[in-house]
Amino acid sequence: MQSIRRLSPRNLSLRYVVLLALLVGLVAPSWIALEFERTEVQSRLTQELTTSRDRYADLLSVSLREAVWQLAPMFAEPLIDKILEDPNVSFIEVRRQPEGQLFLQRGTPMLSPIAPAMREMSLKGKVLATVSVQVNDRGIVAATQAAQLRFFWRTVAIAGAAALLIFAVLHWRLTRPIDDLVRQSKALAQGRLNEALHWKRDDEVGRVGRSLEDTRVALFKLVGELQEVNISLLLENEQRKTAENKLARYADELEVRVTERTETLTTALTDLRQTQSDLIESKKLASLGRMVAGLSHELNTPIGNALTIGSSIGERIRQLQKDCASGTLKKSSLADFLHDSSEASDVLERSLGRAAALINSFKKIAERDSTENLSTFDLAELISRTCDSFSGSNQGAPIEVVIQIPTGIFLTTYSDLLGQVLLSLLSNAQLHGFDNEPGGRVMLNATLVRHQVELTVSDNGTGVPDDVQQRIFEPLFTTRMGRGGIGMGLSVTQNIVMRNLGGKIHVRNSVPRGACFVITLPMVAPGSMADNGLDRSPG
Repeated sequence: MQSIRRLSPRNLSLRYVVLLALLVGLVAPSWIALEFERTEVQSRLTQELTTSRDRYADLLSVSLREAVWQLAPMFAEPLIDKILEDPNVSFIEVRRQPEGQLFLQRGTPMLSPIAPAMREMSLKGKVLATVSVQVNDRGIVAATQAAQLRFFWRTVAIAGAAALLIFAVLHWRLTRPIDDLVRQSKALAQGRLNEALHWKRDDEVGRVGRSLEDTRVALFKLVGELQEVNISLLLENEQRKTAENKLARYADELEVRVTERTETLTTALTDLRQTQSDLIESKKLASLGRMVAGLSHELNTPIGNALTIGSSIGERIRQLQKDCASGTLKKSSLADFLHDSSEASDVLERSLGRAAALINSFKKIAERDSTENLSTFDLAELISRTCDSFSGSNQGAPIEVVIQIPTGIFLTTYSDLLGQVLLSLLSNAQLHGFDNEPGGRVMLNATLVRHQVELTVSDNGTGVPDDVQQRIFEPLFTTRMGRGGIGMGLSVTQNIVMRNLGGKIHVRNSVPRGACFVITLPMVAPGSMADNGLDRSPG
């Protein structure tokens, strides 16, 4: 495994890396030049061979006319045999025309990328015969290979000479100075700070060497300063012993406070769990069951912070007691502990206050009336009564409610729950859309779509950003955290619409401004409360 690591690219010497890069840089262009040389030689030889083929064909078409006219092949054979002495000519054929009868044939046909040349023999305007001359490319292949071999060895010689020269220059100008730098760095690592480093070079390696010398000087100075600090620490030791008694008394008092805070947090958490159990067992608001986990998650933050701070302070107290007993307590440690303890106390109070506020808000939601029965009613009349009730009990800035719902739309569902949904949406528009400012306007519309009714509640307020629309129905999500919002209103509204009324609800932005909540309800609620897993009996 060690030998494999030594041969890995990361462990190669710089000289070998540069040499390898040079060789790669030479081989790639050389290979391209080799291909170019081969193509050029092959093209030139092919052109010369083609010219020779055409010249032989032209010569035969003129010289053999008398032999063909007299039907005497013996007169043509000497000239053809002489031409076939050329190793590039492989086959010659003469045929009489127009019957195409073979007159004379010499040589052996061979496959060749160069097409044969054909010429006509004419006498007094009449075509007597045709002559075909075929050549081979064996000479081209041999000449091309020889040229490639010469180019290859020339390239190898140039690359070898360049590699030797660069290797020598790198060793003299780079790798040997770097080895010197490594040796001097090891001397610094071994603590020999009094050995000065001398560099007279002005190149990059020289600048690194001078920087290393500056580092040695700074380290030498720092070591001297640390020795002075050690002396001052010995003087502070006496002062630390004086503060140990005060710290012990304060630690006892702080431990008592932490114990009291922890008991308070434990009691609050116990009350929360009991409230959760009571909500589920009573089944008065079973639709809020899945929200309890969200509330617990929200409470875990302040309570978890308080418990973490309490345990952290206890650990700090035990550590201070241990330092006090061993005589290693520092004045700075005591000051840090007092400062951190003061901040921790403030965080404990804020966390407990937040937990108490969440518990009280959730208890108020749980106390709402949960008794409900199925009934058949006119939607327009129910919405009119609900809006009148909202206007009569509204303690915030007045808003204008415009009802555009025709009479005659009868629903068989839970009227009180539907009224609760409308009141929640009106309150949400007043609080979030208009921020309790006058001049707000809310419009209610309803249309029949097959066996469902689509109820829209839109306003001309500030609207809902896209990122808020994705989380607006999540339990405990609110944009008014710290300003009276706990994030339960729209979550309860969605739970009622979907689980109790059997419908759907979603939000979008109105045009040109404002928010629009769209509620889709069936004409008849799907089953009773018991079918939905809810018990709405009184008490």
